[in-house]
Amino acid sequence: MSPEKISARLADHPTVRKVLSRKSEKPGVIDADWLRQVCLDAGADDVAFASVENPDLAGEQDHVDAALPGTQSYISLVVKMNRDNVRSTARSVANQEFHRSGEIMNEAAHRITRALQDAGTAQSTRRCRSRWRWIGTPAASGWSRTSRLRWRQASG
Repeated sequence: MSPEKISARLADHPTVRKVLSRKSEKPGVIDADWLRQVCLDAGADDVAFASVENPDLAGEQDHVDAALPGTQSYISLVVKMNRDNVRSTARSVANQEFHRSGEIMNEAAHRITRALQDAGTAQSTRRCRSRWRWIGTPAASGWSRTSRLRWRQASG
C-alpha cells in the first residue's frame, strides 16, 4: 500500500512506517514443478493448474475477480477417499469420510496458501466444497456437473 492511500495519522504509526519502508519486489514466475511438489507435500494426492485465460473457464472469471482481482491461475486439488467408506450404506460412515477428506483438503489448501504467501504472491483459498458460500448461492454460481467437467478438461 502506498502512503498516499492511508491517512496521515495512520501513516505516522511506527508499525506502518516500518512496513512502508520495506522494499517490495514483484514476485517472478512460479515454477509449475515447484508448485506441484508444494501441493503434494501439503497433502494433496493430485493437482492440476489452469490459466484464468482458458476460454473453457471463462464463466468463472467474475467470481474469481470478486474474490481476488488479478488472479492469473487456478489450482485444483484432489484428495483420495476410502472407497468402502463412501459406498457404505451407513450414512454416518460415508459422511465421516466426506468430512475427513474435506478437512485434509482444507489443510492442504492452507499450507499451499502459506507457501505461496512466503514466496511473495497474492493468493486466496476457499473452504472445500462450499463454493456457494464464497460467491453466493449454488443457482447463481452455475456450478454444475457440466462446469466441473469443463474444468477438469481445461486443466488437463
